[in-house]
Amino acid sequence: MDNNIIANIIKEELDKSFHSGIASAMVINDKDNSILILQRAGDSSWMANKWNFPGGKVEIGESFEQGAVRETKEEAGITITNLQLFKEFKTNNGWNIQIFLTHGYSGNVKIDFESSNAHWLKEGEINKFDFVPNIKSIIEDVFELINVNINV
Repeated sequence: MDNNIIANIIKEELDKSFHSGIASAMVINDKDNSILILQRAGDSSWMANKWNFPGGKVEIGESFEQGAVRETKEEAGITITNLQLFKEFKTNNGWNIQIFLTHGYSGNVKIDFESSNAHWLKEGEINKFDFVPNIKSIIEDVFELINVNINV
């Protein structure tokens, strides 16, 4: 086995021992039913230039909800409240992921170094963006719920 592959496997397993999973937040702007998405920086080691929700690794001792709040503040500069768990799954490489939904936010979006752009996504724009895996279908599910007037 290639030394780089072995090194990456070891790094991934060590990383998992210091983090309990990944948490993300779908922030909905009620004024126009748009969802906040961020474009990963071009020099990112994972999925450079792809679009995703604000989020990241949950620190040991932190709940997934707390991780989503902290990561959204760090990456997008906004404070989110009233989170609802929307989707939970495990990746092929063993990461637990929880995606939360919220209509509650304050502040103005200001991205950090991890992103190169931010956008309030409207339903008709979905196919214009290159998302990280699984995100497009989750966004489509949320827009479907919004369209049938279910309180999400």
